[in-house]
Amino acid sequence: MKAPVRIAFLPLDARPVTRGAFLALAALAGWDVATPPAALLGARRQSGDVDALWRWVDTEGEDADVLIASAEVMIYGGLVPSRIGHEPLDRCLALAGRFGEARRRAPHRRLLLAASNLRLPAAPDATEEPEYWGEFGPRIFAYSYHSDRFAQTGDPSSQAQAAAAQAAVPQPVMADVLARRARNLTVLLSLVDQELAVRLLARAWLERSARTPGVRVTYAYPDNRDAIPRYEGQALDRTVTSHIATAGGRRVARGEELILFVHNFPGAQEEAPHQEPYEPRGLDHFFEALQAAVEAGPPLGIADVRYSNGADRTFVRRLLDLPGASRMAAYGGWNTASNTLGMALAQSLLPSGPAGQAFTIGRFLDDWGYQAGVRQQLAAEIVPRYPGAAPERLGPALGPCAEAARAWLERDHVPPLARCFGRRIQVTRVVFPWERLFEAGIEVEIT
Repeated sequence: MKAPVRIAFLPLDARPVTRGAFLALAALAGWDVATPPAALLGARRQSGDVDALWRWVDTEGEDADVLIASAEVMIYGGLVPSRIGHEPLDRCLALAGRFGEARRRAPHRRLLLAASNLRLPAAPDATEEPEYWGEFGPRIFAYSYHSDRFAQTGDPSSQAQAAAAQAAVPQPVMADVLARRARNLTVLLSLVDQELAVRLLARAWLERSARTPGVRVTYAYPDNRDAIPRYEGQALDRTVTSHIATAGGRRVARGEELILFVHNFPGAQEEAPHQEPYEPRGLDHFFEALQAAVEAGPPLGIADVRYSNGADRTFVRRLLDLPGASRMAAYGGWNTASNTLGMALAQSLLPSGPAGQAFTIGRFLDDWGYQAGVRQQLAAEIVPRYPGAAPERLGPALGPCAEAARAWLERDHVPPLARCFGRRIQVTRVVFPWERLFEAGIEVEIT
């Protein structure tokens, strides 16, 4: 019998979805995970202690079999700091070079690295961007979009729109944007792998097991599988294929060991907070395929990407009433399509059992219960009661929002989950790690 794999894990930050979810999935694989104290990882716009994190890699993490690390936290101090910090390029490249040193220092240790392209949001929101984004963000986005579109198509209307957008942004601001993007690109080109952490966990598990499982994909709206989701730059189906390969699997049309059900969108992807009820009969064929898979027995995972930043309420209600739905290997319906796909796929490829089912229940509570429901209730009913509070900075509403979220999840979302999975579920606590509504840590007892 092989000894348990020892993993040294450097997460993107300390939020439950980036740190806690990985630790829970690693536990499913029966692996020992060492990770730095959360205090070293920073918080929101506060950079983590990069030097201390590298010391941790060279000491506590040196004896690990696998090192899975976020480039952003090890180079910039975190995801948001990678967007707003002023670290010079030479320091960033020197830190990126330390991954090579780490490989030479511990040649026995497998190195798997996650890195992100610098995003370019269209909204005038500076919560996770430089301060000038609140005023100039949409025009910066328009300049980037139409400059690229003109380069790709030669359309003179895009050339004119790019020029107009550029003229509306102060030159120092545009220079800062371009310098940050050039820095990010240069750093990325100096790195080897650019992958998502939980997919790397699945990959390490499959490599250890000498397996390359076949994954068959079924879409709710197959004719729209090449549409581009919000916040992303390529077709959904292309992302699905790359995620399967990154996680260590292979996409197949038959002879599968796993079926990945992708509940995609019929037109353009919309935001979950803005969703309205719709006629569910359009999903009849998808649910027939789900029912057949449940009865046939191969593992199945569900990636609910009809909306961004939360689950499809209509879909989930019907899913929880599906006979045998409790046998699903994974469910995900949060944030971007890539994040949802990566999480659901990784869990589906790892060992299941009661702990895996508990993780799935937790995802339903977060993605469906909180993100697609309770978050909007808090913003509408609790936050306005407290002067000075806002969804992005809770301030005096922090405690009341936490208690209301716990109570509403317990009242409205636990009962259908308990019926579906046949488990006793209790939401014991809700926390807001960055003191805003966008993400929550939901603590649950499941027996």
